[in-house]
Amino acid sequence: MLSDHTLSVVNAWRSWTIEWTDVENAVPGYHGLAIYRRNGWPVTATAIQKSNWAVWTKTHTESDRLAREINKRAASAGRIVSPEKR
Repeated sequence: MLSDHTLSVVNAWRSWTIEWTDVENAVPGYHGLAIYRRNGWPVTATAIQKSNWAVWTKTHTESDRLAREINKRAASAGRIVSPEKR
């Protein structure tokens, strides 16, 4: 869930609430949407997966759209590292 000040990730066994200023980058992948934090510990939103087929064919999916939105909000909070620097 995206709010003005935080990002909430709810998985089957655990939930996280992350301040936008703590988000470095979000990257979609097969295991879910990886959200990298300033403390170095990533959080994976497992419900937002990108299939290998979508990766291989460079097809944009819902996980790509959500990653862009998360990165946009993190950038507006002033704490984002470009994917190339990761």
